[in-house]
Amino acid sequence: MADTRLYRGARGEDGELYVTGHSAGGNHMYRYSPINPLDNVEDLLGNYDFFTSYAGAKDQHLAFVGRFHYNRTTIEFAGGQGVVARLSAILPNTLHAEGGGIAADIKSRLYLGGVSACCLPLPPNDIWRPSPGEISLNPFAPTDYLGGAFLLAFNYNQT
Repeated sequence: MADTRLYRGARGEDGELYVTGHSAGGNHMYRYSPINPLDNVEDLLGNYDFFTSYAGAKDQHLAFVGRFHYNRTTIEFAGGQGVVARLSAILPNTLHAEGGGIAADIKSRLYLGGVSACCLPLPPNDIWRPSPGEISLNPFAPTDYLGGAFLLAFNYNQT
C-alpha cells in the first residue's frame, strides 16, 4: 500500500469536519473506512474527472480531501476525493497539500491550499474542460507554467 498521510483537519462553517492529506501513488488507504478499516468505501469516493481520479498513478504524491459528519457523540465518514494535477490524461503529477490548508464555508465550498510541480486543473491545461456554467480563475497568461503554490476553491462534490 502507498505511503498515505493526513496533514490537516478543520471544522467547516457548515459544521462538517474536513481533512486533507496525500497518497504516494494510487494504491491508497482512503478507499477503506477510517472508522472500520475492513469496510471498503470506494462508493463514497468522488471520481468525477481526470483531476479527481488517481488512475495512472505510480508514486506521485496525490492530494486527498475527506468529509465527516461530526457531532459531539458520533462521527461518520461522508466521503472523499482525490485532487490531482495532470501532465496528461494518463499521467498524474505531484500535488502537495502538506504545507497548505483546508477550509469550508457555510455552503460546503472547499478551499484547499498547497503546492504543485505542474499542471493544476486550470486553464490553459489542455485536458481541463469546464462544465457549462463553471467559473475558473487563473490570473496568469496562457503560456505561463501551471505549477507553484495554489488555492483551489470548489464544491465538495465537484458540482
